[in-house]
Amino acid sequence: MQKTAKNSIVKPDNLVFILPLAALVIVTFFTAQSNTPVIIMSIILVTGLMAYFTFRFHLQVLLLKTTALTLPFSIEIPFLMESKLRFPGEIFILTAAMVLIFEILKKPYKELTNAFHREFLWITPFIMAFIISIPFSEMIFVSAKFSFVNILYISVFLIFLGRHLRKNPGLFSRLLLLYGVGIIVVWIWGFYRLWQWEFNPVVMRGIFQPFYKDHTIFGA
Repeated sequence: MQKTAKNSIVKPDNLVFILPLAALVIVTFFTAQSNTPVIIMSIILVTGLMAYFTFRFHLQVLLLKTTALTLPFSIEIPFLMESKLRFPGEIFILTAAMVLIFEILKKPYKELTNAFHREFLWITPFIMAFIISIPFSEMIFVSAKFSFVNILYISVFLIFLGRHLRKNPGLFSRLLLLYGVGIIVVWIWGFYRLWQWEFNPVVMRGIFQPFYKDHTIFGA
């Protein structure tokens, strides 16, 4: 009986609000702080806590579902210098990357041999191109951030997502469903804004803002 009660405390269903709550904390930091170092430290701290809880309580599937649902609602916010951050999408992707690091550190040899093979070997030259080109940029920080984000996307969606899709065969369809729900909500938002402007085609370009820069990106 005691073992059953203990397990019920830490099961994922009881921790379903950890990720949204952590995202809310990040929003609070962004809106309340104007000091760049504080913003950076708050991102690292809260994202690290999210990653730890996700890894500790085996919430990887919940993290992926949360990411799929919130990606269509991600908006660009100023970050550093000329750079921007897509929130909350890039925060969850960074969290997934940290969880991947925790997973690898748990069993380094086994996880490294399982992770860095197949598609990742083919994408390695592409990653190296990002890294090598940074020193030749006129805006090194922006290029570094751009390269870092793209490498995160590659690592998360080729390694982290791939391994959990293999563990959960039905996960892919559920992720598509959640992402589709978000897309539909954004489409309704755009249709409403277009209706406000009496379906004038001139305003078509900006009806999906702030979630998408223009209608062509949303269409893609």
